[in-house]
Parts: sequence; structure tokens; C-alpha cells
Amino acid sequence: DEVREVILVFNTIDLDHSGQLDYSEFETAAMKLLQNGSRKAETEVVRLSCKEDWASCQRQDANVMNLEEFLEWFSRMRFRSDVLLSKEQRDMMGLARKYNITEKAIDQIKAAFDTFDKDSSGILRMNEFQGMLKVVMRLSSDCDLPISRVQRLWREIDTDNSGEACFEEFLRWWIGRKETLVPYDRFYKNIRCLRSQQYDPSAYDTDAP
Repeated sequence: DEVREVILVFNTIDLDHSGQLDYSEFETAAMKLLQNGSRKAETEVVRLSCKEDWASCQRQDANVMNLEEFLEWFSRMRFRSDVLLSKEQRDMMGLARKYNITEKAIDQIKAAFDTFDKDSSGILRMNEFQGMLKVVMRLSSDCDLPISRVQRLWREIDTDNSGEACFEEFLRWWIGRKETLVPYDRFYKNIRCLRSQQYDPSAYDTDAP
């Protein structure tokens, strides 16, 4: 229960049992609450928010905050995504709005991007992109996409010829391209079937003298 959690934090920080927190104690309590469990607020964001909230909150005593006021502060804070989310989470929400896709969809695309970002650099290079295409198009380990096709698709992402693609560049490309990649799965599957097909023997014995 969040109310019990808030009260517990308040009492833990209120070392002199005065029933009040000064600004330093308030900031410490805020850090404890907003960086716990699913709450991933960044330290500098919390500090800035504390300064703004301390100045704007209506309190009986301007120098301290009592438990009731602290509970009221948290009830407002718990719905502020600009504070509670990490920068990456806020960025993902912004991209979801920008490209008109759901947050669930962008989380899935980001997870896939991170999987192929082997060095965790936050960018894809063409060799990583090539590995991603092989999985997306469901090519077997012994079947490679022609390099000319890989390069053509890569140029669609790497429009500035930097040799790398950030997540937003990949996202923009994926949204426009994902449907057209599916037919290649069926196309290459048919190729693999032809390769394994058993043909009738020749009508003539080619080994005959």
C-alpha cells in the first residue's frame, strides 16, 4: 500500500520525531520514494522538482512540511511521468507519440534493437543490421541475404552516410518497412525448398563412355 509506504519513509527520515521535515529531510524522503521499485526518477530531476515543489506547496509553516502535507505532495507526484520515468523512458514515450504507435510497440522494437546492438553502444552498424535482417526474414544459418540487398536496405536507414544508425533512425525505417520485409521470408523459404528438392535422374547416363 502506497500510503503506508509514504508514512514509513516520512517516519524513517523524521529522526527527531517532530512530525515535520525540513527541506533537507524532504529531499531525502523524496529520493527514497521516487527511486524505489518501479519508480526510476533520476537524481537531478528529483532535486529540481523538490526545489520547485517546496517553493510552491502550501504549508502551515513555510520552513517545514508535516505528514499530511507530505502525503498530499506525493499524491500529486505519483502521476507525474516527467519525474517518475527515466530519461530513456521519457524519450520512448516521446517517440511513441511522434510516430503514432503504442508504448508497448515501441518497447518491443527497442528490445529488438538492443538485442542486435551487440556492443550496447546505442547505435547499429551495418554488420549488426545484417544480423537483424537474417532473423527478421527468418533465413536459415546457411542462407544469406545478398549483400547488395543488405546495402540497399542499409542506405534507407543511414541517410546521412555516417555508417551507423541510432534508434530513432531504425524506428522510422522499421515503421515504413516492416510489412515489406515479410514476403522475403516466404521467398527465401521457397528457395531453400528448391535447393533440397530431389530431381529425376537424367535420361542419359552422363558417366557412360
